[in-house]
Amino acid sequence: GNSLKDHRMAGLAPNMGSFRSHLVYSDTCLEIASAYLKFSLSKAFCSQKVYRKEEVTSLNKQFMKVEGETFYQELFEPSEKVLVPSTQSLGEKSIFQDSLYPVIRNMIDIFQVDSFTDKPFTGNPAGVCILENEIDETTMQNIAMEMAVSETAFCSLNTMRLRWFSPKVEVSLCGHATLATTAVLYYKKLIKENQAIQFNTLSGSLSVKAVNDCIEMDFPLIGVEPAANNKIRLQHLGIDEKDVVFAGKAGEKDFLHLKNDRLIREISPDFERLVSIPGRSVIVTSVSSLPEFDFISRNFAPWIGVNEDPVTGSTHCALAYYWSGILKKSSMTAFQASERGGVVNMKVMNNNRIKLSGKATITIEGVLKI
Repeated sequence: GNSLKDHRMAGLAPNMGSFRSHLVYSDTCLEIASAYLKFSLSKAFCSQKVYRKEEVTSLNKQFMKVEGETFYQELFEPSEKVLVPSTQSLGEKSIFQDSLYPVIRNMIDIFQVDSFTDKPFTGNPAGVCILENEIDETTMQNIAMEMAVSETAFCSLNTMRLRWFSPKVEVSLCGHATLATTAVLYYKKLIKENQAIQFNTLSGSLSVKAVNDCIEMDFPLIGVEPAANNKIRLQHLGIDEKDVVFAGKAGEKDFLHLKNDRLIREISPDFERLVSIPGRSVIVTSVSSLPEFDFISRNFAPWIGVNEDPVTGSTHCALAYYWSGILKKSSMTAFQASERGGVVNMKVMNNNRIKLSGKATITIEGVLKI
């Protein structure tokens, strides 16, 4: 009811004889608090674990938020002790671990966002964790494994450090997860439209902003250099060598230009054999037969736990470099022809940078308990 929206939240649980509980409130625990009230009304008593006020203050201060704004004030008299309900003595499985307090303490805002699309269930899904302070690398990798999407982004608001993890490893650059993170910050009203912000990343400082209904990202351009064809890799990809127009390297990634987009769409790799030879990622591309797109591509990366990436922002830093030279264009639109599919807009700049832009759709918003 309305009492749950009271910022002070004093006396949240009903008075049941000698039992009265005070709960520390955050904007992420409203549902838990409501569930607890319903649960406690059906019980005659509840065992309690006692925490001193200073313990709650030191451990919970960063989690106290109301409607997106940091909120902290003295809820308790200095001599008063905070009673945090525990369900250890109830004799049945509870919705809580040990007590309500640890559940509140270990919550992270988490999102899943479909990038480079304006429709749910298309584009490239990315996990996004918004953090007040950076967490340890092992936990980030475990969360990425739990999310089980191609990349999960971790944005630490105190430093604006942005890191990306696939289910297996940390990656140095990820366009779709950067786009997803920016979309979440804009959705949460932590940034304004046309406000440029800087992320600190393994690839240096990346500038992003929300413009109209798109997210615009300033990324480094990635060069493409000629390289010898790997016949074994072509065989595992299911590509005939005669269909290859150009073979090269874009950083650690293999780069293949094929004769037409039909060949791109028909590729069906043998991933078990492909991953048996060294590699990082394979980009395949061709000019588009559809007039609305300049070129199409696909990206295979089983070596980092992603057989096929639905839409890859970072590969378009290399694709734009390659196709701008062939097509003699600085502004281009591309389609990544995965099963989900997605659209990427590009503008090659004179300073060896590229502006990538695309849309995003937030499909899941929740709280991760760790």
